[in-house]
Amino acid sequence: MPTGEYLQWRAGFTEVAWVVQELLTRCQNWEGPGPGEWNLRELVAHTIRSAALPARLLAAPEPATSDHETAVSYFLAYLAGGQPTRDTVAERGRDEARTMTLEPPDAFEVALRESLLAIRAASAGRILATPWGGIGLDEYLSSRIFELTIHGFDIAAATGLQFAPPEAALGTTLSLLTEVALATGQASKAIGALAGRDWAPSAAIFA
Repeated sequence: MPTGEYLQWRAGFTEVAWVVQELLTRCQNWEGPGPGEWNLRELVAHTIRSAALPARLLAAPEPATSDHETAVSYFLAYLAGGQPTRDTVAERGRDEARTMTLEPPDAFEVALRESLLAIRAASAGRILATPWGGIGLDEYLSSRIFELTIHGFDIAAATGLQFAPPEAALGTTLSLLTEVALATGQASKAIGALAGRDWAPSAAIFA
């Protein structure tokens, strides 16, 4: 039987993902500027990965053991090495935008529905194989809540549209950022940024 924590992450992922999808239905200028080198279409193509990855990983063979008990451990492994470079991520977003056959809101919805079906069919204790080690589905979903919340704000900033993710998604995102900042010795940066202090001008944890 699914645990309460697993059901919480599953519900949290579902809720924030649908809020992102609703935001996309209000976007119009897909070739307009996004963050950094991306246009809006390329940013959304990257965001779709966060909705699509649960289904992709659940379709792959299950590893025998989990390497990460928490999403924080997973993110620390990502940051410690082996993660794609910024240039690699940027080019991947451009490639995914070029190969997108549906309009971005439709592409996101298709990816999300596939993941939701796969998640509902999976056992609560399912382990996923990622490039940074095995992680339980429940904790992996918390990392997707984080990603969708961050990218939802990216899309809102690029378009000037309002984005209001669920309070639970905001709490998950802040909690993960805080724990990763503590674990990587960047707590002072995070505190300075939240307190609006000029002694912490650069607070990027996931640079």
